[in-house]
Amino acid sequence: MADSVFTRKLEYIQDYVLLSTSFLNYLFQNNEITLNIDNANNDNIIGKLIDLYNKYPLLSKVNNLNLVTENNTILDSNTFSGYHFLNKVKSNVTKLKSGTFRNSSIKEVDFPNLTHIGSDKTSANTTSYVFANTPIENVNFPACIYIDGSYNFSDCRSLVSFSANNVTRIRSNYLFKNCVLLSSVSLINLTSLYASNMFYGCTSLEEVSFPILTYISATNMFYGCTNLKRIFLKSATLCNLANSTGFLTNCPNFEAIYVTDDLVNSYKTHNVWKTFARYIQPISSYR
Repeated sequence: MADSVFTRKLEYIQDYVLLSTSFLNYLFQNNEITLNIDNANNDNIIGKLIDLYNKYPLLSKVNNLNLVTENNTILDSNTFSGYHFLNKVKSNVTKLKSGTFRNSSIKEVDFPNLTHIGSDKTSANTTSYVFANTPIENVNFPACIYIDGSYNFSDCRSLVSFSANNVTRIRSNYLFKNCVLLSSVSLINLTSLYASNMFYGCTSLEEVSFPILTYISATNMFYGCTNLKRIFLKSATLCNLANSTGFLTNCPNFEAIYVTDDLVNSYKTHNVWKTFARYIQPISSYR
């Protein structure tokens, strides 16, 4: 819908009609607010939204935002943190910094150009909380390469699926902590993982597969995954595990770690993996 038509519709509604929330949602069900800005800093975005809402209060019922940034495509720290007027945001941004959506009402995002989630710091302990404690449900970041900083999706209790199939490195502790509905994770190009407590308390998770993962440094990686049954390590070379502490603690239904057939003995005699030798099985034996 062209801006001028959209504006006239808003002015007409506000001047002449008192609408119920349900009818307003019906009227704008496929519409969204579009913001074109030079730089993706939080004051710029929130300021423009507040100006729009002040001019057209009924816009507060339109919960989708299309954010188009012209120059700086990095969405700044805490941009939408604590805000409860948006359910969906789509944008051409390439990076999300710490706390971008933390404690907000966001349920859906569409970021096709996003390459980096989290802090600029090199430590997995650096706090980021990008989507922490939000009702986000399904995540797909097709262009994302790196995930950094801790607690990025922690306490997202409605999160069901996560896909980031171009991610090569994760450096993020407590990444999915207490995502109790998370049942599908796709990270097919992940090669290195520094993520203690990555799936802590993910009680709906039954299996995970890492096609080319070659390094894991993650204490308590699956701590409290009470329904976890299977881990698949499909790399043609052995995936080095740096530490076994808490790796499968409180996983009462766990059955097997399936590895490339030729590497079964290498895993069973590895100085760390041997702790879990009783679980290690050749992939060919699965079903």
